Amino acid sequence: MVLGGGEDDWHWTATFAYPENEVPGPHVQYYSARPDQQALDHLAVDLPALVSERQGRYRSRVVPLTVCWHLAWRAVGDPAAVAELLEPIMSIGKKRSAGHGHVLSWEIPEHMDADQWKFAHLHPDDSLGRTATPACMHDVGDVRTGGEGQMGLRPQYMHPVRRRAVVFPVR
Repeated sequence: MVLGGGEDDWHWTATFAYPENEVPGPHVQYYSARPDQQALDHLAVDLPALVSERQGRYRSRVVPLTVCWHLAWRAVGDPAAVAELLEPIMSIGKKRSAGHGHVLSWEIPEHMDADQWKFAHLHPDDSLGRTATPACMHDVGDVRTGGEGQMGLRPQYMHPVRRRAVVFPVR
């Protein structure tokens, strides 16, 4: 099922992952990433002599890993079809090759009386759980969000043709 404010503003009726039962911290698990200058040279026609690692899209990053026992998504759709899609997925997220993100089981509970807009957009704590168009947020009351800006509305999130004015989820 899809929602949106127009032909190009549709998005899936599912939230991003919501970590539940986070392992108490402090967390000292991080990963770092740097741009591969040689790979960029093969991908681009005209590249500056040096791509800055301090600013811009290709800057170096140090990213914390979220450690939790349970992730939850909310969605609107056919539970049997969702189960069939999820069955072959053995691990999710970053650093799967280092043992992170191993899936032990998938549970798909049905909520027959659930508000479809809520299950398509809000996390269990009633904060915004996915990027959404401002048109999607009209007449829904007071929802905690992460502000407004420009971002991809659906995958491929970084591709320029997906970029729209959106309301961000809470981090």
